[in-house]
Amino acid sequence: WSSSRKEERTPPLYVIGNEVPESGGIQQACQQRYSSGEHCLAMLKRYRERLQEAGYGEAAGRIIAMAADVGTGFFRDGVLKPDVSRLSDLSEVSERAGIVFEGHSADYLDMDLLQAMTENGISILKVGPELTNALLKALFLLENLERKDCGESSRSRLKETLFGCMIKDPVHLHKWMRMETVGETEVEQMRKIAFGPLDRWRYYANRPEVQKSVCRLLKNLSGSAMPAPEDFLIKNIMTVIEKYDKAAVFHR
Repeated sequence: WSSSRKEERTPPLYVIGNEVPESGGIQQACQQRYSSGEHCLAMLKRYRERLQEAGYGEAAGRIIAMAADVGTGFFRDGVLKPDVSRLSDLSEVSERAGIVFEGHSADYLDMDLLQAMTENGISILKVGPELTNALLKALFLLENLERKDCGESSRSRLKETLFGCMIKDPVHLHKWMRMETVGETEVEQMRKIAFGPLDRWRYYANRPEVQKSVCRLLKNLSGSAMPAPEDFLIKNIMTVIEKYDKAAVFHR
């Protein structure tokens, strides 16, 4: 980079804070948490003061958002829905301090809740597992069609292959296994963890045998009467993306 090119670069903007739900999903529904507006203001002040002290005062003015606990999260058996009444003080902080909030684990929420969150200053909605879960459901629907069109010997056996990988190497499932669960086998628990809201299957999606099964599935259906299977997968993912995009547009 030349010095002239460096001068043209737009200074970065910053999202600060570390108050987020447990990575990968929470253990149980009782772990719902909310950040207070007073705490967020104090935290923002502390960040700005530390930047000033370190000689980066100009950067302090480019803090645009803060991660906060907003009552969101997902676990093995369901999804936490935030209590909108507990978000109002974040809205006041947003207007007073000139920042917005980042809500992690906003997956699986309906439009009304997403709009209520954006109305209260939670303008950055961080999602992920809902997208890959939509992909998984679409793949399983395609596999159901494949069973009708293809002989047993040529089928992709995607679900069987995927679950086989997880049984062989359950490293991405262990954290959520409940040894005290009554009436569920270990395999049933693994299915819930992998294919439910936690969506732990995504950590096996890049395994060579799973990739091979997906390729075979798409190939088997490419000559069928249905539209291109790849387009079907993209459409299912875009349906989720559009929901969050609409929530953000509603706020703007």
